[in-house]
Amino acid sequence: MTLSINEGPRKGQTVTLRQVTRRVPERGGGTRQIHALTSQDDLTAGEVCWRMSARWREENYFRYARTRFRPRRAGLLCAAPDNPDRMVPNPAKKAAAARIRQAEAAAQAAETARDAALLQLRSPAPARPPTCPAR
Repeated sequence: MTLSINEGPRKGQTVTLRQVTRRVPERGGGTRQIHALTSQDDLTAGEVCWRMSARWREENYFRYARTRFRPRRAGLLCAAPDNPDRMVPNPAKKAAAARIRQAEAAAQAAETARDAALLQLRSPAPARPPTCPAR
């Protein structure tokens, strides 16, 4: 279905719409029809129906939550200002600190291996007892 726009900033242009109808069987044996108009032609009819019912599920949940999880006191509805001095742990810093500890341990192990190798190079071999020349 193509509709022409007769007023507003898009006057003279057209918009293409399609109607998707969902038929829902009722308990009494009849059917109930749910209609949706959409301008999206890249969605299948099933996706349009799913998105339409997803929106209803969300609205119904909030209607249910409003009645079931209603705050018992009016004080729960008040907002409190955030405390800028409050210390909050940062998970990214925890991971970074662990990597720094690993790097420091690896550097310490490398220094220990280097010192051991240098000590072996600078230490003389054990002395042999002097040998007497043959007479």
